[in-house]
Amino acid sequence: MFISSPLKSWSFICIGGYLLFMSLAMDSSMVDAFVFYVTDPSGKAISQSGKVKLAKINNSQLADVSPGMRNIDSGSKEQEPKTSIPAQAGNELANSQLKSPETHVIMATGTELTASGEKIDFSKYSMMKEYNAISPASPLMKPVSENAPAEKTPSFASQARQAFAGIREEKNESSIDSSYLDENGTVSIPKIIKGILVKPWSYDASLERYVVRFDQDTLAVLSIRPSLQTLIENAFRRNPCKMGAAILQDPVSGAVLALASYDGSNALSPIDPRFKNENWALKATFPIASIFKIITSSAAIEKIGITPDTQVKIGRRYSMELWKAFALSHNGVFGVVGKRVGQPLLQFYANAFGFNKPFYFDLPVEASKAELPSQALQLGQAAAGLNKEFEVSPMHVASIISTILNSGQMMKPYLVEKVIYKGQVVYKRQPFELTHPLSAESANKVYQMMHNTTTQGTGKKGFKKFNDCPELPYFCGGKTGTLTGLNPKYLFTWFGGYTRPVNRDISIVVLVGQAGSCHIKATTVAGAISYELLQAYHGRPIHVRTARR
Repeated sequence: MFISSPLKSWSFICIGGYLLFMSLAMDSSMVDAFVFYVTDPSGKAISQSGKVKLAKINNSQLADVSPGMRNIDSGSKEQEPKTSIPAQAGNELANSQLKSPETHVIMATGTELTASGEKIDFSKYSMMKEYNAISPASPLMKPVSENAPAEKTPSFASQARQAFAGIREEKNESSIDSSYLDENGTVSIPKIIKGILVKPWSYDASLERYVVRFDQDTLAVLSIRPSLQTLIENAFRRNPCKMGAAILQDPVSGAVLALASYDGSNALSPIDPRFKNENWALKATFPIASIFKIITSSAAIEKIGITPDTQVKIGRRYSMELWKAFALSHNGVFGVVGKRVGQPLLQFYANAFGFNKPFYFDLPVEASKAELPSQALQLGQAAAGLNKEFEVSPMHVASIISTILNSGQMMKPYLVEKVIYKGQVVYKRQPFELTHPLSAESANKVYQMMHNTTTQGTGKKGFKKFNDCPELPYFCGGKTGTLTGLNPKYLFTWFGGYTRPVNRDISIVVLVGQAGSCHIKATTVAGAISYELLQAYHGRPIHVRTARR
């Protein structure tokens, strides 16, 4: 009462300002996270959007994902990671969470998106499943009710945010990119995934990862491991060819660990703008060749009772076991098997493995095509992989291989591993099953046959040439393929399989294109990559798996 009127007014203003500031500070742990809308094939809703409260990240987590991130000067020349191969590659594999464990941070999960931000049309798939990062029973999780009443009155903090929104936007106009926020001012995950196509990529030394920085608060961390990326790029430099592509992928989660494209003289780096749209690994212009024998084998084993030990007769006198025909890539045997399977069933399995439908990835990937002919002779040729019009991308081949390694489950491949906003992980990618085209039992039989390719089949030469590592073929397996393509008109060789440097299988796909016959083939490059990985992690092998035969 003893304060003059002008001073009393200023006192009230100061007190009000202080309360606004404290409300904003106390409410800073609340972030509206985007929860994807998921439906099953019938259209019934499984989950829907809502608000999620993020648990604070402790110091140990920040050591891994903290954006205590060095801001890379946009005006300076981007530096590639200076890694020590093979030691760094071994550490990357040893420390990488190939199958992401649960974490106490609540994350937005659900329907995956295409590179354009559109939802997947689940009617094209036989099965879908949602993986949550945290148990629904967690006390941190706030259930989203379909008929939940709307909040009657906005909180004091919400009013404060609205009151100061214009001031904050004006203050940070040069550093905040609002185009990647939703109408509530929170991070839009679909916009982030779509945005990696247009935003530059960089290498962040503090995180030892490739990242996409949207503004000072928002950072997308990519799944590519820099040392693994360098390793496969160097494999092409040491084994030059006309063109090539290579992929390392975790088959359980779908994470792409390395992705290389080679143009005959240079390997595209992830920080090169051309990496996103001129990458051979994303182009579906290559003949699938004998990689298609994986699909023929899957259909035969799953549906008509053929086993790896089945004797397949060719003509009146000659026969060969299926496993041996697979290892040696015998076209005659698979022609007979394909005709026994029949056109409708083989077409069904080609479609189930992802042909003739969109390919979902964080970067645009051309759709693969395979239309099985009905005539017996042409059907047999196609089943053996001799149809030049069956075109596929290396990324799609990686998904096919990963499906076999993952007990018949096809996971959606991804590049965006997590999104950090204002020091908190607001989104972390979780394994997402697209379809389940093959039973675990049948997938294991195909896996066994793949093992023989490197120990005594068409991949033997590329994997058994390392005198100081004679055990290498027993850590690997796969399927080879050779066929002349139409666009470009090169002789293409494939290796699609696995390597096992860390006591778990890693998918490895290599494509090599040559103008003519050359001693550098896909198995040459795949063997070199597998050798470097095994040496990087162990120095030398510590466990040898025996071959099937």
